[in-house]
Amino acid sequence: MKNLSVVIPVYNEEAAIEETAAFFKDFARTYPETEIIFVDDGSTDKTKELLTRYIEGTNIHILSHNRQKGYGAALKTGIKYASGKFIAITDADGSYPYQIIPQMYEKMLSEKADMIVGKRENKEIRQEFFRKLGRFILRKFAEYLAEAEIADINSGLRII
Repeated sequence: MKNLSVVIPVYNEEAAIEETAAFFKDFARTYPETEIIFVDDGSTDKTKELLTRYIEGTNIHILSHNRQKGYGAALKTGIKYASGKFIAITDADGSYPYQIIPQMYEKMLSEKADMIVGKRENKEIRQEFFRKLGRFILRKFAEYLAEAEIADINSGLRII
């Protein structure tokens, strides 16, 4: 997938990082022209150490903050470093199906879209009525501005 960079912010993901790193290690072999960038946001557990070990011998990049700066800062760091024309963003905790990134990328190209947003599956979260109502109103407002349906406005899986 030429022109694609994948940015994965991580913070204290010691429990999930092995599975995520294994997936992207295979992904890098399958799509060697895709740039993969993990951004460690100052983890205080063994996330960075484990990640470094798991991706050894690959062309996957690890960028690091010396202290926690927040999710947004980690995204900015990864996006600034990325060389791809298109940038996929996903969370490191396995809450999104990483394997759909190639289909999302192809859809973005074929539809000449500005952004493709992934959706969490099996999202069975009990929410208070007012919180749910607020999210609904926010989603509808975003859809109005984007002139497109947005299934999961808070999605951590998207291509821009």
